[in-house]
Amino acid sequence: MSRSEIKREALNKLGNSVFSETWIRLVFIQLMVYVLTNVINIFLYRISSQSASFTINIIRWLILIPIEFSITRLFMNVIRYKSSVEVKEVYYYYNNPVMGIYSLSALKSIFLGLWACIPFAVIVKAYSYALAEYIKINKPDLSANDCITESRIKMHGHKFELFCLDFSFIGWFLLSLITFNLITPHVTTYYNMSRILFFEKVCNFNNVASVNETYENENRTSYKADFLDILVTFLLWVLFIALNLYLMLQMKDIFLQNPIFKKGIEYFDDVQSNAIKIFDL
Repeated sequence: MSRSEIKREALNKLGNSVFSETWIRLVFIQLMVYVLTNVINIFLYRISSQSASFTINIIRWLILIPIEFSITRLFMNVIRYKSSVEVKEVYYYYNNPVMGIYSLSALKSIFLGLWACIPFAVIVKAYSYALAEYIKINKPDLSANDCITESRIKMHGHKFELFCLDFSFIGWFLLSLITFNLITPHVTTYYNMSRILFFEKVCNFNNVASVNETYENENRTSYKADFLDILVTFLLWVLFIALNLYLMLQMKDIFLQNPIFKKGIEYFDDVQSNAIKIFDL
């Protein structure tokens, strides 16, 4: 499956419309995560104590890791079982704890931190380990090190393909920056769906029971996006934008107080003054 085919299939899985049932629900979930992350970041910016900041970072890691794994699992269920998106699935790993997800996340971070000592090697290894979380969800009994090893083996010959897929979204992410993250939840949903489809292609895990033992057995009622869902998603999106603006203002004050940033401004002011003098001559 080529890169364009993966992205086309991703759009098809999302319903080919930003107002489709699946896309609205997944955007809602992305917004929930962004709002939670931004609230934690606001606490971090307001705390001057290093020890308190470290503690909050640990808490953020403990909270977000299960959610990230749950979202990946949710995308896989949408792809494999064409199941309706339910918000409660975001908390799957809170209700069904798998301690290995923390050890995998920590071990992967340690490995990448060590590889960061070698220029560009960390980028290659990041793509080499990209399947680790995906493999852990499909094979929960595997150890953290075995997941990373299997990811490294399966990604052999596919790292550049994944890099090209990621790079093909550069225009969308630039557009998100230009629009002050207005379309970020939609772009992230599209991007994540494309990535999971790529992982499905590489690993070829077909109907793995351990991923979701209930989706094939439960008779789920068909969900249809209605006005209330769109309204709640919109309100959450407004909250997300407000938090983003608040953080941007906080970061602006931090930059303005930074002595290096001040020297940079003074330098450019001198350059501008000299340029004006030259043109006046």
